[in-house]
Amino acid sequence: MKKRFLLMVLIIFILTTIGYSDSYDDTRAFRRQSATTKTYQKKVALVMGNDEYQTSPLSNAVDDAVAMKRFLENHGFEVIFLENGTTAQMREKIASFSDSITSDSISLVYYSGHGTQEKSRVHGVRNYLIPVDDARIKRVTDLDEFAISLDYILNPLVEKNNGLNIVMLDACRTSMRAFSKSRSGGLSPSQAQGVYIAYATASNTTARDDSLFRKSFIKHASRPLKLIDIFEEVKMDVYDKTGQNPFTSNGKRGAFYFTAKEKVVIPTPEPQQSQPEVVYAPTYVEPITQTSTSKWITPTENKATWEKAKKICRNNGGRLPTLEELKKVVTDCGGEMKDKNNAEYKRNKNNNSYQNCYKEKGFNDSYDSYYWSSTSRQSHLTFAWLVYFGYGYTHGYLKVTSHYVHCVRAGQ
Repeated sequence: MKKRFLLMVLIIFILTTIGYSDSYDDTRAFRRQSATTKTYQKKVALVMGNDEYQTSPLSNAVDDAVAMKRFLENHGFEVIFLENGTTAQMREKIASFSDSITSDSISLVYYSGHGTQEKSRVHGVRNYLIPVDDARIKRVTDLDEFAISLDYILNPLVEKNNGLNIVMLDACRTSMRAFSKSRSGGLSPSQAQGVYIAYATASNTTARDDSLFRKSFIKHASRPLKLIDIFEEVKMDVYDKTGQNPFTSNGKRGAFYFTAKEKVVIPTPEPQQSQPEVVYAPTYVEPITQTSTSKWITPTENKATWEKAKKICRNNGGRLPTLEELKKVVTDCGGEMKDKNNAEYKRNKNNNSYQNCYKEKGFNDSYDSYYWSSTSRQSHLTFAWLVYFGYGYTHGYLKVTSHYVHCVRAGQ
């Protein structure tokens, strides 16, 4: 009897242990699987912009910070803001920001102003944000005391382990005076687990004081794009217009949208006994608006992502035109095909004959009328080429974005 009792106790203990272990593993698996759809209870941002430097003033850093503050507040962030901050003021705001972060919050840091990277025997290469009272910084050894190390901001974020941290560094903007012969302009890449870092320019280079990085970010973050895709668009915008090459370092987990995708809810119809059974076709064929003699097809659904655009054209008995075919529309209509960076493309806007010609072929010239081609951008295969007919220039965009669709009839 005693042996039977001990055996029962042992079995209960084993089952309890296994149940606890399985429950723990399931919880971990759920957290991993649901990381991309986690609901965060709090969004906190630290936004700082410095213009009024004692040694090398800037013109647009504070304006950029103000614009970012407004954007983030409109997207549900609690913003801790500082303009033209001294060393002490910047450290005070960083401390308040760190204290505001919890395990269920998203954190974002945006800094606009001067920045530098320095190499020391003690710390190796370090990135620093420069306060406005920068006249005290006379040598590399002054940086730890009078500047703000990027690690000073990142370390508390990593320690909180809140899962999603975004850092945007719109620095260095213009060259500051050299602290030593070893100094190199700009910020170097930093690696931090759970942190996505976006730099306005590549390592060892300076960024322009022209607000382009910030403007491009707000434009694309206002669309339903993932964080990674937003900065791919920003990279293309900034590089196409200035040759400056923004750089990103991705240590985050999961996906994040500043602007959520719109959810389309299709209601389930009530059953009607008096109605015959309805059989739905596997694909929906868009109606064709042109006659069979027209080369071009304008489908009813005339705006879509690149992959969907190809399907729409196939369903309409056609295909997506190549980049060369779209360019030929511009030149056949008497326009000049130009690169977007070439200011001469604007001459097409004043060419009435050209404007009437491409519109007769079914294209339009609204402000966002970029038309997909079937041609991928070889340097970035997640991008495809488009043509904007109003001005007659080409541009590359992410294939997951939505643009206009105009199809070539099969056999043409």
